[in-house]
Amino acid sequence: MKYTLYFGALCCLSLTLLVGCDLVERPRDQKPSAALQKFLKVGREELLQDKAPYPLQAKQIGKTLWIYLPLEDSLFEMSSDPFGPQKSKQAEEKINLAFIDADMRNGDFFIEYDTQKTRQYKISNGYRPDYGESYQKFQRDIMGTLKEVFLDADNQKDDPLPDFIVMVFADVKRGIEIENIFAYTDFKKTMSVSGELPLDEWMKRVVSDIRGDSGIISDINGRHLPWNELTWPEFLGKQIKNRVNFKYQRSDFPPSENASQEIGRVVKETIAAYDFKNYVEIRLKNLATGQEFTVK
Repeated sequence: MKYTLYFGALCCLSLTLLVGCDLVERPRDQKPSAALQKFLKVGREELLQDKAPYPLQAKQIGKTLWIYLPLEDSLFEMSSDPFGPQKSKQAEEKINLAFIDADMRNGDFFIEYDTQKTRQYKISNGYRPDYGESYQKFQRDIMGTLKEVFLDADNQKDDPLPDFIVMVFADVKRGIEIENIFAYTDFKKTMSVSGELPLDEWMKRVVSDIRGDSGIISDINGRHLPWNELTWPEFLGKQIKNRVNFKYQRSDFPPSENASQEIGRVVKETIAAYDFKNYVEIRLKNLATGQEFTVK
């Protein structure tokens, strides 16, 4: 099924970072849409059948839909690498990304970075991180419900649909969580029958983060989360960091030594992908040298 492929892509994306049924309290002036109410109803029934330990939580703040599912099983497990242990004396020279940050300042996109040329040896003890079975099962449940409810609501045009979806799965026993942020339009294109957005492009557009915090422990209502509205400049800043990381860590086309050119190109492509024009210019700063550049 389409959302199974989508889920697999999300898993690959997130793992690279590793090497009571009441609604959460919402602002008084915001009423859950019909689509959100249906999503909670259908999603909770599906998760209850699969024995989720706690109810699904979700609310829409402005144009941002937040989804939170607390779990007790570990989100990750270790499995053997099919290639087994490896140790090579042959070094490979690579350009590594030591630092990347992006935000909007005074109408400009401002990107700070640092890259380093290093020699790396392929060394592996023969194991790799993988996802826990219960996490994968609940992830599939929620993605299927999102597709069923919100794409149907989109066709009816009678509900306020989100610009962004923030989906958080938390291990509330160990204080670890996975957060995935994506644009609703990207989700819709990926789930379309025609597959308007290919899965490899979709992987670049999902901003995935894994983090740990003691505040996550026992938090079944998501009180540690900001539950705020994401703006387009904020989303694009996260997108830029995500795509630059992809270029330097996982791309089949390794970056050149000209970091300002490589990163500048990624920034321009990211902004153009969403046809965002509400900015003045793109500025880069090399933290190692202190040099600043304007991308033309």
